[in-house]
Amino acid sequence: MRSPDGLRGSALYKDALKGATTPKAKSAFSEYMVAWDAALKGIRKPERETVQQYRARQKQVETRLNGLQTKLEAAVPGA
Repeated sequence: MRSPDGLRGSALYKDALKGATTPKAKSAFSEYMVAWDAALKGIRKPERETVQQYRARQKQVETRLNGLQTKLEAAVPGA
């Protein structure tokens, strides 16, 4: 069962995808959204981790998402 937030995220994704008019932009946006969804699901890992491990993991996620955001902005004209 999906949460209301998951449904809301899907609706936002579909609306935002309409603004991606080129195949390159659609691909970049899709890649970004897959990474973003994975990041949200990975916020709480099933095993225990230290604060330092959590921060290091979150920093890696942030770096990856920032790179994908840059790629997406470069692919979408006028963004």
